[in-house]
Amino acid sequence: MAMNHSRRALFLRPFTPPEQSVEQAYLPLRPPWSLEDSDFIEQCIRCNQCVEACEENIIKLADGGYPELDFKQGECTFCEACVKACEGQYTHALEQGQSVSKAPALFKRNGLDAFYFDLKIDESCLSKQHIACQSCQEVCERESITMKWQTSIPVPELSLEDCTGCGACISVCPSSSFKMSALASPNRLGK
Repeated sequence: MAMNHSRRALFLRPFTPPEQSVEQAYLPLRPPWSLEDSDFIEQCIRCNQCVEACEENIIKLADGGYPELDFKQGECTFCEACVKACEGQYTHALEQGQSVSKAPALFKRNGLDAFYFDLKIDESCLSKQHIACQSCQEVCERESITMKWQTSIPVPELSLEDCTGCGACISVCPSSSFKMSALASPNRLGK
């Protein structure tokens, strides 16, 4: 049975941030280049191949056996191993003459980002508590995190326009101050 996150979110409605819809607030973080979540749930055969293929061990099985990302374990290097494993599973099923009614759950679409997300740094950030820390900036290869002098200690400032969503900042933050939430992906079936 497919997991319906919007139905589950209904019971959590009072905790939904006002700037987000219920559906948006509880979307799981799926592997890179995944289909929009409802299509993903419909198409994913839960073969576990993406989990096994992930070189960084950040793809885990979650609700209903569907893969989700856990950036506390590390970062996404965009190696596409999960995408290739998913496509390979589908191709193998076709080659064996098996009846396959589902398409691969992951595939790269030209012109689309790997992730659609919102990332925030909350007030538990050590720098915001006047404790020197630059862990997030040091691991950010895209330099989307800069340190701005606002007090006697520089505080991280995030540029979402430059951020790839790799999760490196999440895994190294000693105070778990980075909060990433998934946004609806435009990667849909039939488009």
